[in-house]
Amino acid sequence: MTVEHPESGGYFGTVATGLNDHGDVVGSFTGASHNVNVFHGYALMQGFYMQIDFPGADYTETYRINNNQSIVGGYRGDDGQMHGYVGVRNN
Repeated sequence: MTVEHPESGGYFGTVATGLNDHGDVVGSFTGASHNVNVFHGYALMQGFYMQIDFPGADYTETYRINNNQSIVGGYRGDDGQMHGYVGVRNN
């Protein structure tokens, strides 16, 4: 299976970092038309990509996804430091 976010490109492209037992994949990408320092997270669930950006951050990564579809990742805050986050599925 190839994982390539449809908006990815540039020097980084798409990287997959997590997979759960249901086949959901998470990772990060940069877009061809985006600034090379802007990273986005993504989740690929049931064949559909969802972009994940922490509110107000210009750099978001997703690292892992569990079987309940909770996601952990990191983002660069206004202070220039990396911080962690947990994203929970909104039903």
